[in-house]
Amino acid sequence: MIVNIDISQKENVLILKMPDEIVGDVVQEIFAIFEKIIKEKNNNIILDLSETLMLDSAGIGIIIKLEKEISLQNRKMVVANASKSVEKIMYMCRLNTILKMTSSIEKAMEIIE
Repeated sequence: MIVNIDISQKENVLILKMPDEIVGDVVQEIFAIFEKIIKEKNNNIILDLSETLMLDSAGIGIIIKLEKEISLQNRKMVVANASKSVEKIMYMCRLNTILKMTSSIEKAMEIIE
């Protein structure tokens, strides 16, 4: 399966529009994309989950791993626009206690600044 992550830049922030599913069979591909971005770019990151409808434990793990890598480099990451189903999963797993989460790209930009 080919994973498509839409990447755009606003000021010094990369906005990664994630695919509709962040689940087991695509997680390794997603992480390879993340690794490349981490090595090549020195930007803060917004994960736009507006189109993501499915998130499993592997997907949660990859998001946490990305946040850890970003914070080790003194950069920031914010999760934005999570759909209701994904937001529910993230709150049930208490990810809101370790990830910065917000409802829009604009609010995410404010958190990063």
